[in-house]
Amino acid sequence: MRKKNSQYLKEPHGNRYVWRYMSSTKFEKLLAESALYFCNAKRLTDQYEVTIPDSTVASWRKELLNQGYGAKEAENEIQIRLHSWQSNGQRDLTLINCWAMRKDESYALWKIYLGGSTDGVAVRTRYAGLKQAIANGPVDFVEDYYAGLVRYRNHLSPEEAQNRFNVVTTKKTFYDFEHEARLFILNYPMSEGGYETPYDISQGRLVSVHLPTLLSDVFVSPFASAEFRRELPRMLKRHRLGAVSIRDSEILDS
Repeated sequence: MRKKNSQYLKEPHGNRYVWRYMSSTKFEKLLAESALYFCNAKRLTDQYEVTIPDSTVASWRKELLNQGYGAKEAENEIQIRLHSWQSNGQRDLTLINCWAMRKDESYALWKIYLGGSTDGVAVRTRYAGLKQAIANGPVDFVEDYYAGLVRYRNHLSPEEAQNRFNVVTTKKTFYDFEHEARLFILNYPMSEGGYETPYDISQGRLVSVHLPTLLSDVFVSPFASAEFRRELPRMLKRHRLGAVSIRDSEILDS
């Protein structure tokens, strides 16, 4: 994978820790596939992902009315703008992989990403290590990817909303506890330079990574069963990752 930069994105310092929480099933899948999953934005649970905020639509409406549009004409223009955004695949063709940028663990993120399970892990690495793990991954279908910090806000100016990077890296303020660093792939319609992919864009794609680089530390869920704690070292050894550091969670809440 090739990493591309953009003046519209703010990246973490390379020494900052990033975390990814997952159930035991998803961790086993990571080990088996040596790959991170970039999910289509439409399949994420947050239905506001990669959409134009309602407040921005309200700004459009006010701007159009001030320009002399009638109410019906203004609504038609708004629908044209929204249709243009959707038909250009701005959301349907965006693939996302999320990491939490924090110094310490997060009780809330354990609860959310274990999905009701007790067994799971949190992978912790430096941001520079995450990029290096992707760069050192086995060569497969090569695409460009971007990375940037998510900004938590409920409004984009009409000008900001025209920039795809702004929309992709904006989330509602009630998600600000995530402190998300976001990796993403931007695809385009065929009419705008898009290309055929060997994967189903409507679902997402796997991006190969070098696991020894990615797995700097693996933290065991604070709620994990004794059986899973015993199995985890064996699981890593089966994938020739016995040297990976396994750490106990510092959270004491069963």
